[in-house]
Amino acid sequence: LLVLTTALGHVPSLFAFVVRDFAGLLVLRTLTGAALAGATPINMSLLSDYLGAVTRVIAVACLGVTVTLGVASGTVIATFLSERFGSWRLPLAVVAGPALVVSGLVWMLVDEPPRGKMDSRDAADEINVVTITRSDSDQGFFEQLPSNDNSQLESQAFSQKVRAVFSVRTNVLCIAQGLAGCLPDGIVNTYMVDFFAFDKKLGIRNATILSVVGLLGVLVGMLVGGGIGQALYNRGWKMRLVQLTALAVASTALPFATIINIETTRVALFGGLAFVGGFLLGCSDPNIKVMVVNVNNHATRGTAFAFLTVATDLGKGLGPFGISVMIALLGRQAAFSVAMLMYIVCGMIIFFMSFSFEEDEEKARHYEAVRATELPQIYY
Repeated sequence: LLVLTTALGHVPSLFAFVVRDFAGLLVLRTLTGAALAGATPINMSLLSDYLGAVTRVIAVACLGVTVTLGVASGTVIATFLSERFGSWRLPLAVVAGPALVVSGLVWMLVDEPPRGKMDSRDAADEINVVTITRSDSDQGFFEQLPSNDNSQLESQAFSQKVRAVFSVRTNVLCIAQGLAGCLPDGIVNTYMVDFFAFDKKLGIRNATILSVVGLLGVLVGMLVGGGIGQALYNRGWKMRLVQLTALAVASTALPFATIINIETTRVALFGGLAFVGGFLLGCSDPNIKVMVVNVNNHATRGTAFAFLTVATDLGKGLGPFGISVMIALLGRQAAFSVAMLMYIVCGMIIFFMSFSFEEDEEKARHYEAVRATELPQIYY
């Protein structure tokens, strides 16, 4: 499924050579965006089947770093080729080619893991220590999850999975913080280069450098935040993991609000603030994703990530639109300042996850434990 999704995402780019009007280009880019957005839930589902809970945070951080590096390198390649050859069509085809080759290699060389394999291993200690039964206290949870019969599990209706996803409080809170982050993410992703170049009068060159510095901060933050998060999780300090993630997200408002309101032309100062802001954003990313992985059983995990992806990706569309409306009402600087406060709201929402994360994760593990005892041949 991952190979098919990736292929469907990049094949339209090859047709950029033959498209002749805006409508055709819009259709091709829509197909690419739809397919590639679908790759995120698949990646997370596969990763959770390859790796257990004791290594997932680090793995998600590394995946995030490679994706970010890919986006950055694609931007550099596109800029160079378009300036060198004077064509916007060539970069699309050049970037799509390697992606299709890698998809073919994945198809030939990578084995797909059994669904729920690592979840069953994580639940093994519970299986060996106690007799797992569907206690009365867990009936509501199991009723809202897909059946534990393997043949039925694979054919569950999407509506059942949706109900299961939204019955988990941590899922709801994760999706809510993604929606709350639309406005500030819209500024960071869309307006910051322009803001540096023209509002702060630093020029295009310095604005581009500052954007790269912020991206470097995100990469470092992913690795550091992932490492710290994994260490806290493995020590059993799960509440501290959630609270530290909440603090990182809420603190992101400070460096970006300072960038917006400070009166200076010192590029080095802006660079330091951009790095810190990117670092804090990067710290939270792998930990939030792993929380979603761990509180969902293997049958509903992809669906949960689909909703989370939709919520976070709204920042690329509705975020800039919302900011444009705020600019018209408040002015550019005031609109940006108000929008950055939403990072504090995101942090508060994540903080409330500290009261639900451990319980939701335990329910998901209990579900896998019951299923492993009833269908041991699936796992062993």
